[in-house]
Order: sequence, then structure tokens, then C-alpha cells
Amino acid sequence: MSSNIRSSRSRSYIDPGVQGSLLRKLSFHWLVLIAVNCGVFGAWVWLFERADSSAGDAVSTAFSKCLPFLLTSAALLPIFLFDALRLTSRFAGPALRFRASLSDAAEGLPVRPMQFRHDDFWQEMADSFNTLMVRQKEADRVIRENQLALAAKSEEAVPVAESETVNDCQKPTVNSADEALRLLDSVTA
Repeated sequence: MSSNIRSSRSRSYIDPGVQGSLLRKLSFHWLVLIAVNCGVFGAWVWLFERADSSAGDAVSTAFSKCLPFLLTSAALLPIFLFDALRLTSRFAGPALRFRASLSDAAEGLPVRPMQFRHDDFWQEMADSFNTLMVRQKEADRVIRENQLALAAKSEEAVPVAESETVNDCQKPTVNSADEALRLLDSVTA
């Protein structure tokens, strides 16, 4: 990889739409997990440990027993979310770079070869894109050569009178697609 691709990112929050949605979903799943676990634990305490007490007493006992679990889980949530954010940057960064390069290519702007960081996902996407851009450059080169050959052939086909200057020469006009194809065939033949 080239030296302009750093091994670590300067920021982890790259694509707010994708990464924000994933972090919200993970937070929601975490809350559901905590609520279900606390509910199951409260039911366990009420049914098996405090069956003779009221529901309020059972919930109070369950909450006091769950408190260390809740505090530990709440302390770990930001760590889990930050780790998920760093993981998502391994595919959000390449997707963002790919989108920008594809947009530049569509607008006809020059596109540098795409390179991802060594730990990014979708390395083969960069290789495929680079291969496509090489093929596109080759196709553009062939088109330019054919256009130049066509222009040279059309200049040869028009006789220039001795009294006419080069600027007075008229190039053949093409009025239909069939005429253009015949002219192209005559150039390539």
C-alpha cells in the first residue's frame, strides 16, 4: 500500500447515517436485553426465593440483587459502542472512499487508484475498481486514436484544390448514424 494510506484512522465516526443507525440499534438491543434479564431475574426471585412475599417486596429484592449487574452493564455499554464504532469504520471508510471515487469518475474527473487501509473490509472492491479504471483509460485511449485516424482519413478523402487553403477545406458531414458507421468502417478497413 502507498504511504499516503495511514494504518490508523484519525476519526472513527465517518458515515453518520450508517454508523449512527447501527449504534442506535445496538443501544436498543442492549436496553431490551437488560430489561428482559431484570424481568426474568425478578420473576425468579418472586417465584422461588420470595414466594410468600408481595410483588413489591420481590421486585425490591430483585433490584437490590441486580444493581451490581445493572451498573456493570451500564459502564460497559460505552465501551461496546465505541468498539462497534471502530469496527464499522472498517467498512464505512472504504464505502465513503468508493462513493467519492465513483462520483469523480462519473463526472469525468481524474481518479487516483483506490487503496484501503490494511485492516479495512472489501479490499477486493478496491482492486476491482482499479481494474475497471485501467480498462476505462484504455478504452478512452482507443477511442481517441480512432477519432484521430478518422480525422486523418477524412482529410485525405477531401481533395484540396490548388487555390483553396487548408482552412477553406470542408470536412465531410455525417447526417445519419448509418453514414457514421460506413465512415468508421472505411477508416478501420
